[in-house]
Amino acid sequence: MASNFDEIRFGFEEGERVLPEQDSDPDNNTLSPRMEGRDGEYYSVLNVAREANEYELKQAFNQMVLRYHPDRYTDPVEKQTAQELFHKVREAYGVLRDPAKRAVYDTHGRKGLELNWTVAIRDPKLHEHEVFMRMREEINEIQSYSPSGVFSATLDLSKIERIQSTNGIDLTRAGQYIQTKNISIQENISTPLGPMTRLNLGGAVSLDEKGGTGQFTLGVAHTSSNGLFTRLSGSIGNWPSLRIQLRKQLFDRVNMNLIGMVRFAGPYFECIGVPTFTTRFGDKTHGSLQLHIGRSGFKIIPVISRQITTNLIVSAKLDTDPVNHSVRLECSYVPIKQYVITVGVKFALKSHKLKYSLQRSFSEHSSLCVSFSFEYPGGVSLKFSLTRYDHTFILPIRFSDSITIQKGLYAHLLPLALYGFSYALFYSPFFNWTRKKLNEDELRVKEQQYKKETSRQAEVNLMTEAYDRSHAYESEREGLIIREAWFGLLRSRSGMAEQLISEGLPCVLDVTIPLQCLVKDSKLELTDTSKVHLAGFYDVYKGEKKDLNVKYYFRGELHEVTVDDCHPLSIPKRSHQLRP
Repeated sequence: MASNFDEIRFGFEEGERVLPEQDSDPDNNTLSPRMEGRDGEYYSVLNVAREANEYELKQAFNQMVLRYHPDRYTDPVEKQTAQELFHKVREAYGVLRDPAKRAVYDTHGRKGLELNWTVAIRDPKLHEHEVFMRMREEINEIQSYSPSGVFSATLDLSKIERIQSTNGIDLTRAGQYIQTKNISIQENISTPLGPMTRLNLGGAVSLDEKGGTGQFTLGVAHTSSNGLFTRLSGSIGNWPSLRIQLRKQLFDRVNMNLIGMVRFAGPYFECIGVPTFTTRFGDKTHGSLQLHIGRSGFKIIPVISRQITTNLIVSAKLDTDPVNHSVRLECSYVPIKQYVITVGVKFALKSHKLKYSLQRSFSEHSSLCVSFSFEYPGGVSLKFSLTRYDHTFILPIRFSDSITIQKGLYAHLLPLALYGFSYALFYSPFFNWTRKKLNEDELRVKEQQYKKETSRQAEVNLMTEAYDRSHAYESEREGLIIREAWFGLLRSRSGMAEQLISEGLPCVLDVTIPLQCLVKDSKLELTDTSKVHLAGFYDVYKGEKKDLNVKYYFRGELHEVTVDDCHPLSIPKRSHQLRP
């Protein structure tokens, strides 16, 4: 099904279809191993634009032949280098002069040539268009779902020390004292009903020592043209309820979120209202005011947060609960990238709590958080929280009902023990394998770079005679003379230049001779393709941004210009002239 869909999509959207060629030329079915198969490579070898016509291609080819034909050289080393360059030039010209091969190369690169593909115009039929549109709608519908959920399991290890007997630690008794207090699963799915309307389906199941509970929720959310977000939902199960949520931006810096709920409990019901107002006092200060209105009374919860530095955020929260007033202070610090340390203190009339956590982000959508909590009354607890996209997996572990040094030590040793176990069993073997493979790849890349540098030096030596002729000719007429030219990591800030230098490899190339050989009638034209395929050039470090710096004389005046690797270069220009 997927294969047919890809064919229909390709034929409909692009108007072309790639088919295997039946009768291929056996003499031209192999390509040079030095070619890397990137788009624009052949154009860069001949130094022509992508729009070059047959006359321009032939003219560029003739110039390269006169310069690199092997019969012009008698020295064995120079002859071998000339043969390699001549083979590259002839290969590039053979592909670009053939309209069919050039179309395949422009569309699919060197891979299409290796597989002997052809490009043919293909008009889609009506039924194929209908199938394509139907499949695209199905894919968009599947991608429009946004599932989210929370999975939680609470463990009680308050009696774990009883596994230690007079004869030592008896692991066979561990199952008796590791108790699962609660397991809960929540899952929500949202699907669009229209451009501004979505249907929400949710369910929750919870199991504990007393039994199980469940709840099913159905809701509809709509966003109006004036920015008002409205959500209506109803729940059935152990806690039947009706809920409405309104969210809107009231002013430039003030947003409102209003939640109203009616909860049913047998013949009785309870009305709850939770309006929340958030505001921004400045670029680094935010605040919110939350009101709780219900049967238990009325309370106000103000929260203020301020970013002290780029790595430090401090927040304060006041809870005016009628029974237990509390103040909470929290500080979040980012010591290094992908790590967040959070420390929080809560002071209340009847309880106190200290909590600190460490969060590690593995990617943009994955993170792991370990938090420690010391509460009076409440005891010592530990919580693991793993987030993957919109799903969260939570594992709270309770160690004791009171605060003791022994239980606090257990709470800190458990994550370290789990980390050491996982490191020794999974991470260390994988890391060693990855490091070994990385070293092998680095060694292979280094050998390739050494070969490229040796080949480049041979190519530059081959151009010495042509360089002398061009330099003498341009000097007589005060034309274009390349004083010096450098290509490579001229402006790299990632430390790759220092790494290459430490390994004995150049981070920039002296391309004065290759560029002078390309000068014709006091002009030098380089196209917008990558210059790493020009004779005397190579890619010093793949993936890093490279630049070309040229200092040249024209009419006796010094000029200078710097361009990116894939930007065109046309000299001389008056704007390049250096003013005294």
